Amino acid sequence: MNNINNQNDWQIIILSANTAIELEHYIANILRFIKQYPELNLFDIAYVLNLNQQDKKFRFFAVANDTRHLATILETADQNYIFYNECHSFEQTEIIYMFPGQGNEYHRMGKELYETRPGFKKYFDECNEIIKKTTGIDIVEAYYYAESDIKDLPWKLRSLITYNMIVAIEYSIAKFITDLGIQPHALIGYSIGEVVAALFGEALSLDDAFQLVTLVAKFSDHIDDGALLVVKISANELAKYLDDDVCIASIHSIDTFLIGGKKNKIQSLSTILEENQYFIKKLNIPCAYHTKHMHELTDKLAPFSNNLNVNPTKYPIYSSCFGRRILTSELTSPDYWAGLWSKKMDLVSTFSDCYGNHPNSFYVEVGPATTMANVVKKIIKTDSAETSLLIPGDFANELFNVALMLGKAWLYGAKVRWQKFYEGHAAKIGPMPKSPFETYKNDIPKQLLPVKKSEIVLPTTEKEKIIYSIFQRVLNYKNISIYDDFFNLGGDSLLAMQCIAMLNEYKFGVNLNYFFNNPTIAALTRFYNEKTLLNNDIDNSEEIPLTPLQVRFFKKPKHWSEQKLITILLHTPEDLDISSLKLACQALLEYHDALRLRYVHKNGAWHQFMVDYEAISFNNITLPGVKDMELEMEVAIAYEQSRFDLENGPLIKFSLITSKKSSILAISFHHLCIDGFSIGVLVKNLTNFYSQLKNNATMIFPKRSTSFRRWANYLQHLASKMDRNVVSFWEEQTNVCRNYKMPVDFVNNKINMASATRELTFYLSESSTYVCLRNIPNLLNGIGILEILLLACAMAYHDWAASNCFFVDLRSHGRNIDSNEIDLSRTVGWLTIVFPFVVAINKNTSKADMLYKIQKSIKSIPNNGLSYGILRYLVQEDSIRERMEKLNRAEIAFNYHGQLDNLQQEINPFSMCTYPIANSANSTVTRSHLINIDAMIIGKQLKIILSYSLEFHKAETIKKFGDSILQNIQSIVNEFSHEALYNLSRE
Repeated sequence: MNNINNQNDWQIIILSANTAIELEHYIANILRFIKQYPELNLFDIAYVLNLNQQDKKFRFFAVANDTRHLATILETADQNYIFYNECHSFEQTEIIYMFPGQGNEYHRMGKELYETRPGFKKYFDECNEIIKKTTGIDIVEAYYYAESDIKDLPWKLRSLITYNMIVAIEYSIAKFITDLGIQPHALIGYSIGEVVAALFGEALSLDDAFQLVTLVAKFSDHIDDGALLVVKISANELAKYLDDDVCIASIHSIDTFLIGGKKNKIQSLSTILEENQYFIKKLNIPCAYHTKHMHELTDKLAPFSNNLNVNPTKYPIYSSCFGRRILTSELTSPDYWAGLWSKKMDLVSTFSDCYGNHPNSFYVEVGPATTMANVVKKIIKTDSAETSLLIPGDFANELFNVALMLGKAWLYGAKVRWQKFYEGHAAKIGPMPKSPFETYKNDIPKQLLPVKKSEIVLPTTEKEKIIYSIFQRVLNYKNISIYDDFFNLGGDSLLAMQCIAMLNEYKFGVNLNYFFNNPTIAALTRFYNEKTLLNNDIDNSEEIPLTPLQVRFFKKPKHWSEQKLITILLHTPEDLDISSLKLACQALLEYHDALRLRYVHKNGAWHQFMVDYEAISFNNITLPGVKDMELEMEVAIAYEQSRFDLENGPLIKFSLITSKKSSILAISFHHLCIDGFSIGVLVKNLTNFYSQLKNNATMIFPKRSTSFRRWANYLQHLASKMDRNVVSFWEEQTNVCRNYKMPVDFVNNKINMASATRELTFYLSESSTYVCLRNIPNLLNGIGILEILLLACAMAYHDWAASNCFFVDLRSHGRNIDSNEIDLSRTVGWLTIVFPFVVAINKNTSKADMLYKIQKSIKSIPNNGLSYGILRYLVQEDSIRERMEKLNRAEIAFNYHGQLDNLQQEINPFSMCTYPIANSANSTVTRSHLINIDAMIIGKQLKIILSYSLEFHKAETIKKFGDSILQNIQSIVNEFSHEALYNLSRE
């Protein structure tokens, strides 16, 4: 017998840690170790790692056949060989054994297991002794070591060997893996697999089980004029081909069936089905099992089944014959065992019933087939239901699949007994570490010592260097380790979008969801190796659906006539090339489809369209003097704003405003076509286009992300399939604060107009801002400035309004979409989402716990808040929209705009102005909230702007509120900035 520590055998390497970052360190340590000591036997490494492993929350395993292969798959993150999971508890996951029938067996199946796994061999030899007594055949010799292939034997002998072999293989594997700790909670049987389920569940004895299948093989020899055919076809279509001679033998899924009947009928039917281009697969079985054509077999088995001794089963058994869990009275009935081979199988109903009783399950197909595993994948579409194939058709990979099954079961919580797995074998090197942060034994090389969290590991590969450079630019942070968490360094989703856009320029193909789950340089390098996103952005629909906020804009009274505008100002370089600037502005209109939008009101509704070409509106404005330059500029811009036309356009205008002192480019947009995040994208694009044109370079557009047209249509698709039960979430969210009302200084019935708006601005010191951005996220596992701001505002509001409930409309950039079809990292348009959010204040709870609670609440929001606008404005059902319209409304709007300092570095030779150009004092725009809280990081300081109306609040009231917010932020900073807690500053 071969040893399992053969260098060429497949080995499994498992690793676990308390955190995802710790696990990354561990993997990197192992990679460095095996690169330095490539001469080591992989078995030795696996042996000491697995035996000393602690089952912690974050888990990883790899399957490889030598150290060089392991190094390769770790470096390339080959997902055929490595797997990750965040395991919660074994009690939540139930193991389901699936025992398949005949039809997929292969020559010498199980031979590698027999020769390398003593645990399997013990049970198989026990089965073989009984089979020799029952049939006179030594199946080990006949099946594993005979020169002839089993397929070349006559059907009578072949069926006798095969049926006994299937039972012996499946039973021995089930006993073997159970001994290794993979304890089942339920069993599913299919055809002969139902015999194995009863045998494993101790309802049948070994003698009775093998005698039963031996009789089935012998009696079937006289009913060998049938055939079985697998066909992919709908039930309605299949019905056309069924008659007395052709029956359904098994329902594999809603579009896959096993049909059986007389041999000549099945042969004729297979020809017809092939001609009609249906997929078919002929089984090498000359009997129409599980059809009425096998009633003769039922009659012949009756005498034996009447005397069969059947006990209650040790495990619940789900029978494909019944399509559900089998009752004890049914299992012990002679009719069941005699009629099993003439009754139709229904896998769909069987798995549905099993899933209903065991919703959190890990499925193991214990046999030589893939049929049941494939059915699981189709029927049970849930992350908690995993499928593992133990033995596929290629027998050369049996050991690989044993390792794969054990690894997957361990990932999902199974308590694998590795000591039993390595029974009788020992490694030649000393013990490996139990975790990456424990001290290693003296006989383990120093190079395997883990990198401490405080150490900096610099990039070495080209891809690591690319991501490292991007992290530095976006975070404005110098000393970064490849294992540092992006969000622990002060990153947020807005900065993540910038990272993703830059990464995808290098063909990494990263989406936001993946970035959130793998926010380190090491992880991004390992998992995305020059992948590209799906490019399905072709959409020729003429009319473009309105997005949720666009619908809201047109629904409000008078809103359609309001000039809801945004203006940004850029200082231009002294050597400005005006012709290049104009061409760059024109290129913006060509590159971003949202800038060419139009709106038409007809048949009582607003409709959105897009023009193919838009000529730029570019005006040269010369200011007469310099005394009141800001006022003169505001007047000039207000004049341009007054001439916006939704139907005829354009919705973007450029004005080059020059004076004796400077030259400024004013870009005015209608809000319908742009949001805050889009401004950064546009300014970077403008700079890029201008630089290319000025230097006479070839004009090259960056790789396009999803177009606004595509996004608007995608939202309609989401609206059609969105879970309507999410409405209850939003009802519960808003009902919490139903009885709270914001205090006002002036009680009146006046309209909340923009013309009465005033602003107060507050700044946090640079040092305290640094703690919020860098230290607190690192100390509190990614708690960022958003959570800090929300808690500070809630505490200040509690002091002002004596309310434990801080109820706001939270604004988000709306680009954090989990889809490989959508990439919004460079998309321009009004993608902002707004949704209600509640922060509950409890003075008896620590600030850390309240921050964690806020973080958890944000993560629990369905679809990252997108569902709120879709359910309120886009779904077709009136009842859903009416329920959403009745929700309690917040009186405070909150928007964190992110870190804006790095934008300036990206737009040279232009620079952003700080002149506040908003809608004019004569604006007819109405405000939707009494107070707007806008926060951003600019000039390395946190800036908070409180916008309020003089019609409802006094300036001193708002100033007191703002001062309180700053004081509460400072109290959080003071609590978490003590040097004894951490020493994380590296700049």
